[in-house]
Formats: sequence, C-alpha cells, structure tokens
Amino acid sequence: MTIPPDEWPDYDEDPVGHCEAALRYGDRSARFTAADILRGLADDAEGAIPLIVEKMRTDESEQVRAQCAFALIEIGEAVGDRAEIAVPGLIETLQLDPFAEARSLAASALRAIGEVAKVAVPVLKLALKDKDESVRKSARKALRELDR
Repeated sequence: MTIPPDEWPDYDEDPVGHCEAALRYGDRSARFTAADILRGLADDAEGAIPLIVEKMRTDESEQVRAQCAFALIEIGEAVGDRAEIAVPGLIETLQLDPFAEARSLAASALRAIGEVAKVAVPVLKLALKDKDESVRKSARKALRELDR
C-alpha cells in the first residue's frame, strides 16, 4: 500500500509523522531526506527508531541505509539507553551490509547508544578486521567506549 505525499501528516504539525511516512512511502530522495531530518530531530525522533532500524536493514538504497545509521548516531546520543531497541539491527548492519559507510556508521551508532550496546562488543571486535578502514576505525572508537 502506498500513501501519496498529500495524505502524509503535515510537516509543520507532526514532523516525525511526516518523516515516517516519507521513509515508508517516498522515493529514494524522500527516504534519504526523511532520515536526515529525523537525525536532526534527535530525541524527538525516539518513537521512529523501529522504522529507522527497519529501513537501515532493508532499504534498497545504500545511501538511505547509511543515512538511517547516521540518524541512529544522533538519536542514540540524545536518548542513550532508550535506543536499545536499535542494537540488534545495528549489529546486523555492521555484520552484513555490503556498503562500508553503513557498516561504519552502525559501529558509531552503537558507541553513541552506550552501555546497553555492550552486547555488540564481540561483533565490534570482528569489525576490527573489516576490509574497509573507516569500519575498522569506527569499531575501534566504539570498543574504547564499550569494552571497559
């Protein structure tokens, strides 16, 4: 089912609801922009975490997947352990996403979420051997925070 943009929640009245509709039903550009706006809304976007995780895991666009992981960094920094629901999806992205930027940002989001993301330490240690330097660097930073 697709809902046309003119039936989405009004951005001025409900920016999170508008962005959730764009993530669900928009084209690639709309989905990317929606994830970016949710990133900027940070703690106000806490309720959108499940959808952001879903799109990070399943969107056909690697740029949208990476932008969703980026949004989870900012949201994780804002809400901390209340973003725990994102941890399994971030671990999956770190392990399986073919796009290095998404893997790197997933490691950074785990760091941003903090203590409740310690379950990711074994996967972050494996990421130290990733073929991409940015993933290895993000994993090292996350481990400095989480593996104490």
